[in-house]
Amino acid sequence: MRCSTQTARTTLFALVLLALLACHPNRPLEPSQLIDALWDGQPPRTAAQNLRVYVCQLRRILTEKMIVSSRAGYTLAADLGQIDVELFE
Repeated sequence: MRCSTQTARTTLFALVLLALLACHPNRPLEPSQLIDALWDGQPPRTAAQNLRVYVCQLRRILTEKMIVSSRAGYTLAADLGQIDVELFE
């Protein structure tokens, strides 16, 4: 089964988003921060919509409860030990 280039790109961005959230577990990151990081300060016109797509994709991969949306932004909700980065702090 072959993936389209667009599907592969979407998956890659979703994984980068997961890495960004995992570096700051249980702390909300504003959409503007995530957009800036995902597109290195040069987001496309559709960045906000794309971000929502990547969040939706992560929720399907993980569990819906792990990616929390709030007015403050998006949070990776994780218990101590669920994310390796916490072990090295």
